[in-house]
Order: sequence, then C-alpha cells, then structure tokens
Amino acid sequence: MPPKILIPLALLLSAGALHAADATGQRYDQTFVYCRDVDGYLVTPPEWKQPQAAPQSSASNDFSPLPEALLRQLRVKGNVLTPATIQKLGLTVQTLRQPQHGRVQDLTPPDQRYETHLPGGKTAAFPAGTTSFHYTLMPDLGYLGQDQAVYEVRANGKRYKVVVNFLVVTAVRGGGPSQCSAEKFKD
Repeated sequence: MPPKILIPLALLLSAGALHAADATGQRYDQTFVYCRDVDGYLVTPPEWKQPQAAPQSSASNDFSPLPEALLRQLRVKGNVLTPATIQKLGLTVQTLRQPQHGRVQDLTPPDQRYETHLPGGKTAAFPAGTTSFHYTLMPDLGYLGQDQAVYEVRANGKRYKVVVNFLVVTAVRGGGPSQCSAEKFKD
C-alpha cells in the first residue's frame, strides 16, 4: 500500500486562495488607463438671467474607449473602423461603468453616416455602420471634480479593460498641459 501524504489544511486553503486571485487577475489580457480633462460648463453669467442649458456635445470633451495604444496593438490605422475591420477583429465595446456625474453621447451613432474631414475643407463619407468609437462626456451642470468610465473591449479573441479617468474643470486648456495628469484617481 502506498504511503499516505498528509497536507495541512491551511496549505491547501492558501493555495486555493492564490489560484482564485490568479484567476481574477487574468480576467483581462491587458488594462489601459488614461485621463482626459473635460469642460465643466459651470454657471450662467448673471446678465443672461436664464438657466443655462448644458450643451449636447463638445469637441473638448470627446474620448474613446479605444485608446491609441490599443489601436496600435491591434494594428488599426487611423481612428475610424469600417464594418469590415470591426468584423475581422471581432471588435466589441461594452460599457461596464458609466460616469456618475454626467452623460455620454455617441458622436457617431449607428443610424447616422460618418464623415471625415479632409484637407481643403472637403469631407469623405464612410460606408454605413462605420464608427469612430468616439463619445463625448457632458458633465452635470455645475459639477467639478473626478469621474470615470470603464469599458470592456474584445478584439482578436482577447479581452481588454479600458479605464477612462475624467477631471471636470472650469475650462480645458487648449494646447496646454493636462490638468488631469497631476490627479490621483482610484479604481
């Protein structure tokens, strides 16, 4: 009869806990985190004497759940994805967490044609279903501070987690250094 091997229960439990932590840590093939300054649209000057309506979209507040580093890794040229490229990559984007202090709007909804601007003031239309995967965040009127959106991106059989940290400020500095890069965000 072969000798019995006794393994202490504490050792078995710690090995199981290690395995569970590894399984949780391996949920995504890679995580991308980046930060965006966002215009806050704070208050109406008193001379207007009417409540200010929040804008529907803003170029300074646009962002994508497909950061440039991920697009380079997927070997996607440019930031516009045709239906053929989306299908070839098996690309899907799922929102895991919306920002808490505002709303996100798709800049290229599926029911609208996407156009790109070319030099010389010309535009070119892409096939129906083409998207840039670009959104705009319109923060709640009067809100200043941190916010965050989290996305799961699937492409080429892999899963990526994309965390977009936002710093809502009174005004985004055009061409200046990012104010959000000095912030500490928690995930």
